[in-house]
Amino acid sequence: MDEINNPGDEKARCKNHPERESIYFCSKYKYPLCEECARCPDPELYCKFRSSCIIHFLEKERRAGNGRK
Repeated sequence: MDEINNPGDEKARCKNHPERESIYFCSKYKYPLCEECARCPDPELYCKFRSSCIIHFLEKERRAGNGRK
């Protein structure tokens, strides 16, 4: 993460759950997210980071898993 969202050695916190350490980062909107909040805020809108976005990849995996029996 960059210095704006993670100054020094301080752990970044989820934007929705400040008590939780973030493990994901939205490069488009520049905010940290916890595992529960790791969802694309605008999946239908263009994002130049999408091809390398772990959040987008995780959502694709979740959708693929929901279709399996």
